[in-house]
Amino acid sequence: MKIFQKQGLEVIPLPVDYQTANTLQWTVFDLVDGAQNWNKLIHEIIGLFAYWITGKI
Repeated sequence: MKIFQKQGLEVIPLPVDYQTANTLQWTVFDLVDGAQNWNKLIHEIIGLFAYWITGKI
């Protein structure tokens, strides 16, 4: 969104590819799934940091 704003374009943020389960599983712990979620988060943070370092946002 910041990149579009820097270019002078107004955008409306909409969530896409929202991932959820059909049912909540409060008693199940999955180490692999948790690691994959952390991997996604770190990937996005690194991307935002790289954009910030290069002056794109």
